[in-house]
Amino acid sequence: MLQIAPIDVVRFASVYGLMVCFVTTYALLEERAGVMLREVGDRDGLTGCFNRRRFNEAMARRVAPRAEVTRLGVLLADVDHFKAINDQRGHLEGDRVLMAVASTLQRALQSEADRGRAKLYRYGGEEFAVLVSGRDAAQLGLLAEALRSAIAAGGDGIGPGEVTISVGVAAWWQGSEAPEAALQRADEALYEAKRGGRNRVVVAPG
Repeated sequence: MLQIAPIDVVRFASVYGLMVCFVTTYALLEERAGVMLREVGDRDGLTGCFNRRRFNEAMARRVAPRAEVTRLGVLLADVDHFKAINDQRGHLEGDRVLMAVASTLQRALQSEADRGRAKLYRYGGEEFAVLVSGRDAAQLGLLAEALRSAIAAGGDGIGPGEVTISVGVAAWWQGSEAPEAALQRADEALYEAKRGGRNRVVVAPG
């Protein structure tokens, strides 16, 4: 009968244990790297907000009705006179303003975000979008006003009155209206805020 020395058993067990540990660690690291890559791909490179692709995906998920009807809202915020900032101060300053606006909006939304009720996206250029759940039109208007006031008051790299935003708001019930229709109403409300003198909030009817 083949005799196996105790030391060989120990060596085999040690090597086997190390291999299991290595494979497990590698799998965990690979999974972590995948999560990090997806997270980077979901973020806007300048502001750190979720990007337009992530926004489109989030809106698409609102198409199919759920068993429990959900109250939803979309806010579109646009930096007022941003072209003048770029033209007069340069694009680097424009980038700084966008980063400051994004940071200020994130801070103002923190309590809603912590409850999973709101997310901030860079919609494009100088425009940001916020998707909100569980809030009616009046509450969305108050939230939009809080965001507008936070920017006007200054902070996170912008002085009081240095930068302002206009905000268009639309509320809808999931399944009762296409997300594109709600987004269109928010966009129209935003343009009404711009035409009305900027630095204001307009809530779309409906």
